[in-house]
Amino acid sequence: MLAGAGVAVRVELEYSNGQNILGLFTHRKLSISVGYAATAFVLAILEGNTQPGVWFPEEVRGIATKARKLLLERTTQGATNFVMNKTSSMVETGQN
Repeated sequence: MLAGAGVAVRVELEYSNGQNILGLFTHRKLSISVGYAATAFVLAILEGNTQPGVWFPEEVRGIATKARKLLLERTTQGATNFVMNKTSSMVETGQN
């Protein structure tokens, strides 16, 4: 039996040409992960990289393109696994 408060998110994208890529995020503690994410977004607001509210990334008030890498670094602190833009076979064979 598994019990706990971990979190995992896997997003797979299939292009019209048949190419597949994925992103994967796992963390042992959901509450800590949420804390890092909330803090990262507050810092982005304070630094002027986004406006308060909920935005799609492509919206004008969404997170500035130049600030996205820093946002991901901050939100994924303590993650047990974080990969983006990899093929399924690369992730499953450990070719991160």
